[in-house]
Amino acid sequence: MKAIRVSVGFNEWSKVDDFLREFRHEDDTFTYQVDNVTFVAVCEDEDAMDWFKARLLTDFEEPIIVELK
Repeated sequence: MKAIRVSVGFNEWSKVDDFLREFRHEDDTFTYQVDNVTFVAVCEDEDAMDWFKARLLTDFEEPIIVELK
């Protein structure tokens, strides 16, 4: 399993809920919104994480991604 913490700019807070909603029914990805601009994603494998990160970089201007252990 891979986990990341993501923070986005305050000017993009309104995008977070819609973005996370897209992953609610994915079997290989779990997301948890911490606050308006921060969320955690846990993916089953590297492929799922790569897809999640690619979507992050497409949907948000400069997300801050921190790998969690």
